[in-house]
Amino acid sequence: MHDSLEHAIPPHLICERTRPLHKNATREPKGESYSFWFDPSVENIVILYVGLQFREGADADVPTASIRRYLSCARTGTDSGYYYCEAAGQDSENYQNVVFTAYWKDPQDYRTWKASVPEDWYHEGLSLDGPFGAFYELYTPNVRDLETSFSHTIPHGWGHIADHTTRPTDLHDYMGSMRDRFPRSQTDDLIPGGRPEAINLPAGAETRGRIITVKPHNNAVVLNSGQRWKLAVEDEQEYYLRKTKPKLDIFRSPLKESSLQAGCYFERFLFLNTPEGDSCHSFSYSLWHSQANLEAFVLRKAHQELMGVAFLDYFKRQKTGGSRFETYHEAMVLEEGNQQFEYFNCHPRTGMLLAVQSEGLVPV
Repeated sequence: MHDSLEHAIPPHLICERTRPLHKNATREPKGESYSFWFDPSVENIVILYVGLQFREGADADVPTASIRRYLSCARTGTDSGYYYCEAAGQDSENYQNVVFTAYWKDPQDYRTWKASVPEDWYHEGLSLDGPFGAFYELYTPNVRDLETSFSHTIPHGWGHIADHTTRPTDLHDYMGSMRDRFPRSQTDDLIPGGRPEAINLPAGAETRGRIITVKPHNNAVVLNSGQRWKLAVEDEQEYYLRKTKPKLDIFRSPLKESSLQAGCYFERFLFLNTPEGDSCHSFSYSLWHSQANLEAFVLRKAHQELMGVAFLDYFKRQKTGGSRFETYHEAMVLEEGNQQFEYFNCHPRTGMLLAVQSEGLVPV
């Protein structure tokens, strides 16, 4: 490894590798990528996605404000171990979605906060026969099951609660690099076990009007992949909107139309809400049956064309003074006990509900 490059896996999580890297030992990345790490004292973190769904025209101000109020009270003083953000988008059934993502560095802080709020806090005041659905998707991964890749050192997601930002790292810019960055992949093939199951949804029953819990399986993969162009110069913004964004839409279209055939349980494309009200930050939040399913999907021609267009401009700008267009992703491969899914009055294509009603999953 080149002296200027840092290993993408934190030093305290490096072990003797029994699974080979997916790159040639002498290969070096064309561009720069950074990772966000936690101190050795951190074993698990908490990531919560909680949201509302409703038809356009419904007044969501009250339930949205309720969720925002509960998540706001999880922060104490200037605590840097907690962060949350708010986003919005439209799902595959044309429901409007408002989605909050909250991060806790210390699981005990999450448990303390959870004990202080009502059990029904995320759907408080809503009715099972009303116009709103709500969902609660919780992840508590071990740090061995996390990886990040950022084009810049500007934090997004759990970067806001991480303890360290790396120098440019070594494991990126090749097929299989995402898998190689998971510390657990040094000794584990990350093979999934089973399928998701609904605990309280009779066969053929309607999902609306119910609170449904979904039992997950081992080694599912969550990917949060985003881009922000607020700081980019005008011609770089134009390049993204005119060249890259159309390729991104083509790449994503199978996930919106028939995600299970790709081994993807669900994907939500969202725009971050900011105090300034701008929409220059979007991200895709998806959950996959396995890392192998995700790898197979990115081998498709549409992804190769997307990467060709996006990185052609990025690398050119890096050589001539740097790119201000930010891309990033954070990913986790999850043990069964580190996932929790609950759906309140949601339509049948919401999150994991689609997977538990269908035999259409194509495993790799």
